[in-house]
Amino acid sequence: MEIEENNLNKKIFILIIIITFLIEFLVRENLFSISIPIIIFLQRNFYYFYPIELFFSLFGMEKGIFLILIISYNISNILIPLILLSISLISIYIGGILKIIYQNERPFFINSEIKVLNCEGGFGNPSNHSLLSTFFYLSLYEIYVNKNEKINEKQKNLIYFLTIIFIFSIVFSRMFLGVHTLNQILFGSLIGFFLYFFMFKIYKFNQNVLFIIYNFKQIVFVIIFLIIFGFFNYYFFFNFDNKILYEKYNFMIEKNCPNFPIIKRLENESFYCIFVLSVLIFAVFGIYYEYYYIFSANVSKFIKYNFNNENENEINLLNNNVNNRWNKTNFNVSIKRFFVILIVCGILLIPYFFISYDNNFFVVLVFKTLIPLYVIVFVLFSYMKKITGYFNLNNNSNNFDNEDDEYKNNLKLNNNNDDVINIQNK
Repeated sequence: MEIEENNLNKKIFILIIIITFLIEFLVRENLFSISIPIIIFLQRNFYYFYPIELFFSLFGMEKGIFLILIISYNISNILIPLILLSISLISIYIGGILKIIYQNERPFFINSEIKVLNCEGGFGNPSNHSLLSTFFYLSLYEIYVNKNEKINEKQKNLIYFLTIIFIFSIVFSRMFLGVHTLNQILFGSLIGFFLYFFMFKIYKFNQNVLFIIYNFKQIVFVIIFLIIFGFFNYYFFFNFDNKILYEKYNFMIEKNCPNFPIIKRLENESFYCIFVLSVLIFAVFGIYYEYYYIFSANVSKFIKYNFNNENENEINLLNNNVNNRWNKTNFNVSIKRFFVILIVCGILLIPYFFISYDNNFFVVLVFKTLIPLYVIVFVLFSYMKKITGYFNLNNNSNNFDNEDDEYKNNLKLNNNNDDVINIQNK
């Protein structure tokens, strides 16, 4: 009965998505036209809100998301930041593909009265900020709040309401800043919501980090296939002959955002969005490397180090967000560890800061952007815990919270047992 109901939900879900794309196609031009005078009115009469709108917009960008990923890594088990990273990269990837399919202009491309308060140069539909922030922050709520049994329903409802307000603030900021129209932010938000709903309500994602390790090759194959599929769409849909229109767009970009990076303009941004999905391979490889080469495929030691779990009941709870054990330290140590992680990531980002955007497109793409990201996520998911442990900032340095004494005593007892648990056979 449950399987039949789930299959019905999937069919309804697919039908709703198809209807959404059809409605978007029908109302796109009308909503775009309506948006132009609204943006001009907002910018002329509420210009003093600019710093606030820019602040909210930052949390829908890669930099704001990356900061949250670091915080998540610092307080959670290893699976959660991997999920959040996957959500971010998938959102950027899907947005990149849809933008190259639609190739819709941004509002300031066609109206010189609109002030560009936050430079953007890619195609406009859908809004990647709207897509990413909706998918990411609803997932953040689902992982940290909705699945947390320590939070009662009233508190969950309040946090959910605040999450929606926060997402709305990010989405609205994109229109206020003059870089998106109403149809673009609504379309992006709906796609983000559909992705969230599919992942947590339809598919009901329920895997642990060992599933990822044991299916490493299959996961890498799927990612490579998606990248190839993305490039197929890129070359199939992009109209390379429409030079006059793209010269007009580039002129407006240059006029409003002088010296804006080539890599972030029009089709180049979509190319980048598709290829950036490859970063996920190095995150998964980092976990795979840690398991096989640092822990020599010793499941017991790997689990204890990353989760401090050894018995079967605890292993079954690997997905539980309360299971924050490798980094369960007091507040002061957690703050120190956070800054150590930031400093390490900053050092690994040196090529990003020193390689100029004036270089060749592929030099910027590969050496300024992709390679630093590859190195960061690999180190983050493989060696970072060893680095923070070197500074005595992990829980094996006895920096537990006082409330965790009972668990610490149980851990000492568990550590006396060196038997390897063969989870694959269970």
